[in-house]
Amino acid sequence: MIDDALSTPSIRVEPSTLRGEWGISIGEEELFLRVERRREKWRVRLYTLWEGIKPLTPWITIRNLEELWASETLRAVLIQECGEDEWWKVLGRVVDLLRREDASTSMEAEEERGVFNPESEVDSAARELLQDPNFLNYVQEVYEQGVEIDQYRFVLGEQDAKLLVYLLSLSAKTRWPQSLWVTGDSGYGKSNIIRVTLHLMPEGYAKVVSYFTPGALRHGRKNYSLLFIEEWRSGLEQDVRLLSGEDGGYRYEIAVRDPKTGEWTTQTGEIPAKSIFTTSAEGLPSPQLLRRCWLLSVDESEELTRVINTQKALYRAGEIKPVDPEFVKVLRRCVELLDPTLDVIIPYAPPLVDIAEWDRTRLGQFLDLISIIAWLFQYQRPRDKEGRIIALPIDLLTAIQIGWRTLRQSLLKLPERLRRVYEALPENSEGIGKTTKELSLELKISQSCVRTYLADLKTLGYAVSSEGRPKYYWKSAQVLNSAQSIIKQIKWQEIASLTEKALEKASPESVEFYRDHIWGSLYISPEIRHFLETHETGLFLKKEEKISEINLLKRN
Repeated sequence: MIDDALSTPSIRVEPSTLRGEWGISIGEEELFLRVERRREKWRVRLYTLWEGIKPLTPWITIRNLEELWASETLRAVLIQECGEDEWWKVLGRVVDLLRREDASTSMEAEEERGVFNPESEVDSAARELLQDPNFLNYVQEVYEQGVEIDQYRFVLGEQDAKLLVYLLSLSAKTRWPQSLWVTGDSGYGKSNIIRVTLHLMPEGYAKVVSYFTPGALRHGRKNYSLLFIEEWRSGLEQDVRLLSGEDGGYRYEIAVRDPKTGEWTTQTGEIPAKSIFTTSAEGLPSPQLLRRCWLLSVDESEELTRVINTQKALYRAGEIKPVDPEFVKVLRRCVELLDPTLDVIIPYAPPLVDIAEWDRTRLGQFLDLISIIAWLFQYQRPRDKEGRIIALPIDLLTAIQIGWRTLRQSLLKLPERLRRVYEALPENSEGIGKTTKELSLELKISQSCVRTYLADLKTLGYAVSSEGRPKYYWKSAQVLNSAQSIIKQIKWQEIASLTEKALEKASPESVEFYRDHIWGSLYISPEIRHFLETHETGLFLKKEEKISEINLLKRN
């Protein structure tokens, strides 16, 4: 794997014992890291073997192995003893050896009790999958092949949308938690895409409530990462106020009547979730809530409806089978193995300021999406000297292809059905506008729907109308460029140059390696070239093999 080649230290790092105590030897009998495992905690202490055995650090207690990266004491000593270019490679090797020892010890304990532990195979398969550049391809096929939950569920089409929902779900575990508002008419799969996504998350990752009430939040688990409110009821925001919590989660305020005095008081509470997902068929959220959400509109086309019905029929006929539940276990384990403490740097962030007319929220969301993608591929990305993941140009390209269509709606604050009406409007109020009847005939939707959509457009500030009757309507804002235009507009050479500088600073030998393996694919890949030449929308990600044809759980 790419990251393995660059992160192998030149200094010897291997398991050893010192005076009967187990640990890890570093260098040629120069350093020894003594390791103790006490239930759910680890204790480590670094010694120098030069002229006797002397401690270099106090005992360091951690709950999980990835916390070693956060130890300033250990880092400072390793930098002094191993050098700027080697310390992080040494520490990475230490964490890997301890992780293997932990897995081996757990397996031996199970064998002593006569219990077969299938999780070891799941772990191995999950690590293999996390090192595969085609990880999102496999996720995409799970959506299309379908899974058994309360019933057979699947998501066809909308390649960018389903992968975006997957990434936003992962974000609840990261430093960049995101929230999602899915809009669309009833019966078009708003909840379905979220339910399939949450099925791929670890058990206990999300809490699902039918509607938002303090009572629904008070009962049940209190340690979930994501809250899914199945339907955001009309008028809810007049009753409940969501506030940002100091820990990155949410707080709520709600007006309640005291049953004894009859007076109204404000009740507050904590929501442990870092991300909130919800759906609504009734309209858009308030501007305050909208600023905090990705706004996703489901595909309501007749063509996709027919394709979906065909797959349902094939499933009932026994010609389609859901994804093997064992593979779902592997995907869930992948999420558990990702380190939530890792940070990401985006060397090419400054030039992205000029690629769109950003508001004060959406550029941050776009940079967050790049960070989430790089974080997902943490087993394949380089690190800087502080242990932070370095986002590569391919992460930017993936973010555009997966997130730009939805981000475009969010920047316009428009779901797809409103965007259609918006784009049918004339550019300004100096020319002849269009009436609701003209728009209804042009778009083949009822006049009542057109009136509702125009009212939303006016409320959001994207349409203006004349006085009197009949009313004429015009646009009042510009449409954000499409994904194809953005990809062609970006100065990729500058993106590559800034990434080179970051890699050079982290590890000079990595520059040429990553240029060949990452940038080469960016510039000469047939998929990218085809994308740019034909101006096609959607992902360049292609399914290279069926999940049903790979069995990650079988080992020779």
